[in-house]
Amino acid sequence: MMPGGLTEAKLATPEIQEIAELVRVGHNSYSHMKIVKPLPQQRQSLTLTGYQTDESKADEQPGF
Repeated sequence: MMPGGLTEAKLATPEIQEIAELVRVGHNSYSHMKIVKPLPQQRQSLTLTGYQTDESKADEQPGF
């Protein structure tokens, strides 16, 4: 894997699940979010760099 590259889809970790629970969407409606976590030495917070709304569970998650 390259730094900053995409990985294969995998189950959410507890940290990722905590972030996802902050997002509220309707029944059977999903949002895809691209969130960047800076390196520890940068001492910065998470940054939302992109999102897609009105997605379904089956929709692909391309690098947007």
